[in-house]
Amino acid sequence: MEFLSRIGHIAGTDHIELDIAKEETVGSMLERLCDKFGDKFRQVVLDEKSSCVRQQILIMVNGDNIFIREGLLTRLSKEDVLQIVEAVGGG
Repeated sequence: MEFLSRIGHIAGTDHIELDIAKEETVGSMLERLCDKFGDKFRQVVLDEKSSCVRQQILIMVNGDNIFIREGLLTRLSKEDVLQIVEAVGGG
């Protein structure tokens, strides 16, 4: 699992390895990560009202955006690489 941009700073690491549970989905993994890294991580990644992934957050499995798959219901296997990136904009 890789955390890019500010997400890595909040997590205190840019890389972590976690066991993938049977039937694990991106959504269940996000909940595990929020429990592990705390409220600040949750606030940056998830919208607090809807619990949906914030618009500026890109989550990829093996380089593919989860929303071209099954979104938060995308199933994970132990070989998968999950990346969480916060988009950076400006001018």
